[in-house]
Amino acid sequence: QNYVDRIVGRFQDLWKTLTISNDDFIRTTEPRHQKGVAAALSLLWEKGEIYEGLYEGWYCTPDERFWTDKDVVDGLCPECRRPVDRVSETNYFFRMGSRQSWLLNWYRSHPEAIRPEGRYNEIMGFLEKPLGDLCISRPVSRMPWGIPLPFAPDYVTYVWFDALMNYITVLQSDPFSENRLETFWPATHVVGKD
Repeated sequence: QNYVDRIVGRFQDLWKTLTISNDDFIRTTEPRHQKGVAAALSLLWEKGEIYEGLYEGWYCTPDERFWTDKDVVDGLCPECRRPVDRVSETNYFFRMGSRQSWLLNWYRSHPEAIRPEGRYNEIMGFLEKPLGDLCISRPVSRMPWGIPLPFAPDYVTYVWFDALMNYITVLQSDPFSENRLETFWPATHVVGKD
């Protein structure tokens, strides 16, 4: 948290230097974001879109990252080349796999949504493979910094799932109301490859 607090100020100073402006700036540690994420998680839980399951994989402690069997060679992390440990733990999952057909159809109908154009086949190739469900949590015992799951307070939501919601939670008062979404959507978002 302290590291992130320091680096945010540096980014804001850089934007001023580069004369980059914004209407609003939100951090995922802000109460307004956390409130919106908790509301979204509760809604998804109530609709059965989130479930408890077992997560298994190779874990690199220094990088705080899981890897699949195909990523790990000779028991070493593919990024830092340090040994990884086989980990199995209970976590919560978002039913991403059930959205695969919808995503494929949408991108086939809207190929212009992927830029640069040269990445279209890469994205489609990824989406044509079994998508699987997305692990969205970590136990507080292993990762104490994060937004608690409202239905499982011993778990926090994992960074990518909650961070991408800031495009909606920044809308503040009742961010999921149709009026708020229609006012600010559609919008163009630049999202990195990661």
